[in-house]
Amino acid sequence: MERTQIFDLMGELKLYGMRAAFDEIMATAVKRQHETVKSIAGALRDTWEIAVEEVVGHVIRRLSNEVKTPGLVKLTAITIADCEAMRDAFGRCSELLHSAAPALNRPLPTPDALSAEIDALATWADNLRQRQGAAKLP
Repeated sequence: MERTQIFDLMGELKLYGMRAAFDEIMATAVKRQHETVKSIAGALRDTWEIAVEEVVGHVIRRLSNEVKTPGLVKLTAITIADCEAMRDAFGRCSELLHSAAPALNRPLPTPDALSAEIDALATWADNLRQRQGAAKLP
């Protein structure tokens, strides 16, 4: 039901003064929706960073003082397509986290779109885990 239809119905039912309450409720709902999407996008972006660390962790780890050379062969499983997919998905998450100009009127992603982003990350990580597990020196 459109906003104007709701207001017409309020007028018919003589619910005067409800417009302000309706607008306030809708504004709060939109704000909460934005906060939820930002929270999900932030968690997803952090998880991408963890997934990348896991992929290169066979050789180097954040805040570590060592390089594990036996794991170097595991890096051969990483393809350019893997890197592109990661950068694209990471970019989409970052875009959701940062404010856009109101004039752009960019719509929020649907729950299905967010679910697809989560699935893409899981698939990416699982595929790399499998390929890295199979990567061995001759």
